Amino acid sequence: MGAERRAMRVSAKHRLEYAALRTAACVLRVLPLRAALALGQGASALLFHGFRFRRREAEARIREVFGPELPPRRVRAIARRSMRNLCFNAVEMMRTTPRRAAALGRQTAYRGMRDFYRRHRERHGDGGFILATPHMGNWEQAGLAARAAGVPVFFIARRQKNPLVNRWINRLRAASDGEVISNDAHLLRGVARRLKKGGVLAILPDVRVRRSGFEVAFLGARTEVGAGTALFARTARVPVYPVVMQRTGWTGHTWQAFDPIFPDPAAGKDADFRRIMTEVMAVFDAAVREHPEQYFWYNKRWVAGRKADPSPAEEESG
Repeated sequence: MGAERRAMRVSAKHRLEYAALRTAACVLRVLPLRAALALGQGASALLFHGFRFRRREAEARIREVFGPELPPRRVRAIARRSMRNLCFNAVEMMRTTPRRAAALGRQTAYRGMRDFYRRHRERHGDGGFILATPHMGNWEQAGLAARAAGVPVFFIARRQKNPLVNRWINRLRAASDGEVISNDAHLLRGVARRLKKGGVLAILPDVRVRRSGFEVAFLGARTEVGAGTALFARTARVPVYPVVMQRTGWTGHTWQAFDPIFPDPAAGKDADFRRIMTEVMAVFDAAVREHPEQYFWYNKRWVAGRKADPSPAEEESG
């Protein structure tokens, strides 16, 4: 309890950060969307050229994934577009209001979500499911759009260091009446209960974990990904749908749901976890390779670990 109270203490720095963000949000909300995104593009240029260490780190990751044959100009373009997409996401998030969140479900890009949800219920009943998506496109807005389209989505909140910002971000995520649950000791029980009652968990599993994970291949590397997605699916006995988001131009968005991955109660727990996460990450891998500029290469919890071991065929050809 004492540690929790200390974590929730609000400092002067927290108040300044919060005031700056709320002021920026007020400005962005009164501007037309394209004008607000233009400010986001300017911010992305400043960040791209100002934080050279982060830029070099992102470019190194891109080169590691795609190899030395990718021209330096293309590497830089991917890193630049990735930063712009991140800033555009922040602009769209800060412009979120309950009214705007409700309108997302009527946008052309997201109209199929209602039909997707109806088809799932026709084929698999009233139980819930998991939407697993990588850090591509605007993953936050997609969750709000799903909720606005009638999909009972809920989210797991990762606590921000600034408690004021943490509460504000969770309010934005809940703008379309979406439920946000805390990542605490009762997480598994709470998620499983909501899934069994027909809830839909939206989760981003493409982050690296240092423990309680499973090693799978992703982007040409072996990496430890969290077992949470598979654990929730197996505990509640619900399928996982890999979903990929993309931004088209400045204001357009698309989404694609892939075939569901079902847990296998007859399989061993660890083997089933590994199979589910391997299949999910394989979908993400293909999407990132096809549209690398859409991916979040600046993630502090970068997912890729050591290079994957070559296959026997590769070893023989070498």
